[in-house]
Amino acid sequence: MKKCLNTMAGIVALTIGSISVEAADYADMSNEELVQMRSQVRDQSYEDREGYRTDK
Repeated sequence: MKKCLNTMAGIVALTIGSISVEAADYADMSNEELVQMRSQVRDQSYEDREGYRTDK
């Protein structure tokens, strides 16, 4: 039972840690900056978009 709880605690800690690393903060950006970023992604080639999707 104790081993199971330790395992679960480790999984939860790793999950929470990975979520915070992946998060991006766009709060300081203006709407114009966000629209510009979106436009850049739309203008990318299919290969570039797939590259970003698989890049980690």
